[in-house]
Amino acid sequence: MSGKPQIKLAAVKVGDLLKYSTTINEINRTASSVFNFNCESFPIEGITSQRAKLIFDWLMTLFKQSISDAEKRDLAKAFLTNITPENERPQIFRVLVDTGIMDTAGDAVEAAPTAEAPAEAELLKRVFRPEVFGKLPLDATLSAALVGRMSEAQVCIEANAYLAAVILCGSVLEGMCLGFGSRHPERVNRAYASRYNKPAKEFHDWKLREWIDVLGYQKDLSPNVEKFGQALRDFRNYVHPAEQLANQFYPDQHTARIGFQVVVAAADDLVRAETILMKEAVS
Repeated sequence: MSGKPQIKLAAVKVGDLLKYSTTINEINRTASSVFNFNCESFPIEGITSQRAKLIFDWLMTLFKQSISDAEKRDLAKAFLTNITPENERPQIFRVLVDTGIMDTAGDAVEAAPTAEAPAEAELLKRVFRPEVFGKLPLDATLSAALVGRMSEAQVCIEANAYLAAVILCGSVLEGMCLGFGSRHPERVNRAYASRYNKPAKEFHDWKLREWIDVLGYQKDLSPNVEKFGQALRDFRNYVHPAEQLANQFYPDQHTARIGFQVVVAAADDLVRAETILMKEAVS
């Protein structure tokens, strides 16, 4: 690698390219799992996007660390790979090559496998089967309504209405969790008290975050569903226009598909959990 790396230029360009492709929560969540330092703020004019500025600050903080250049490059690759949609990665790594941070874009992609790729691949293998929802411990009318919303979410994804699909999927996930919890109130209330070290609230006051936490805590939801379910919850909150505009969140097809598949996987998980509980009840 020849010449001095243009770190600031790279951070500006990468932030600008990704400002519509990720979220503040995703950036911070990924950074906290990849880096072992806190983000610093670096003054700069011309960046108006909160997400672009956050990416800029994380990268500038990284390259300020007292570690080897090789470690900085590896951490930058891991961070950017995990916040960049797969189809946009070549463009991002081309910026890193052009600014002297990477040797070749091909090497960068190969050396930075997505930490979540296997988990996402597993989710994307799932098939939406309406009959599974009929096996959930839910009222038949509610089950039919949830299936209807899932079918509508599919239509939205095909029509490029990704935000609508994400919001629908989030509502279905919440409906399933509430229905499952209502079937086993004492069990989930005990888990809530153990998880949060305080008495459980009335079910209608639970947030989706709490449902996912508690059902994951009980192993009713698998770790992948718990992890990606919390991301879907974040996205679902952008049903509020002001919140969406503040975070400049514009979901793409990949985001919507993952959200849809999270719900499919959650249905499988809760049917499995219900089957186990029923067997334990008669043994």
